[in-house]
Amino acid sequence: MSDAPSKESLSDSSDSPDFHTLYRLGKHHIGYQQSPDVFPDSLASYEVYGSLENGMNSYPEVPKDKWLKFDFSAEQEPIENPEFMD
Repeated sequence: MSDAPSKESLSDSSDSPDFHTLYRLGKHHIGYQQSPDVFPDSLASYEVYGSLENGMNSYPEVPKDKWLKFDFSAEQEPIENPEFMD
């Protein structure tokens, strides 16, 4: 039997990592956001997801190939003051 969390438990917000806190602590450096041509009106330009799966679950109408991956590990952030939504 595997000790890995089930897919079901990963979607439960109480079991999901707090990507915003991890980012602020310097322990998470990847963010995902929809490409400009499908960017929803309901999101601000600084809002990103720490997990592609969480973003895709929140916006199932956006195809996987329309999600952009950002690396926040460099000194220059690709999105200023990002707010992780998951």
